[in-house]
Amino acid sequence: MVVGGVVVDEVGLAALADLGVKDSKKLSPVRREELAPQIGEIALGYELRLVEPARIDETNLNLLDIEEIVYLICKFSPEKVFFDVPTHPGGVGNFVGAVRGKVSVGISLVGENHADEKYPVVSAASILAKVERDRIVSKLRQGYGDFGSGYLSDAKTQDFLRVWFEKFG
Repeated sequence: MVVGGVVVDEVGLAALADLGVKDSKKLSPVRREELAPQIGEIALGYELRLVEPARIDETNLNLLDIEEIVYLICKFSPEKVFFDVPTHPGGVGNFVGAVRGKVSVGISLVGENHADEKYPVVSAASILAKVERDRIVSKLRQGYGDFGSGYLSDAKTQDFLRVWFEKFG
């Protein structure tokens, strides 16, 4: 899993909107690749955090997302933070509350489902993270062959994992 954070000022925010950034899932891989360096130039700062499979196996994705969001907030110390909350709508308040409990009280937090569809700065972080994930998946394919998208919801990925575990445990 790759989690990204992007820092922009008001000028950068307008530039991201002008660039046409939107939810990374709605952009082709080629378009994401085109946008990534432009986002990097606009951003005052950004960081991508790779969450290794072993960490994912030890806990749950929501807790890992919270940890990584908190890390990025503490690193950049912004005045206002927009982030995607990858949980069911009823869990948004608890997720945002968990982040709130770990960061400075003076920071304004805006956490929402599908924030990458609404806020250009979240879209930008999503694009950078998706480009990095695509790069990692491409590298893994060189060693393991075509295993699908790598997402557990993908039937091809499920089949690959089933066969892999039958062979190698």
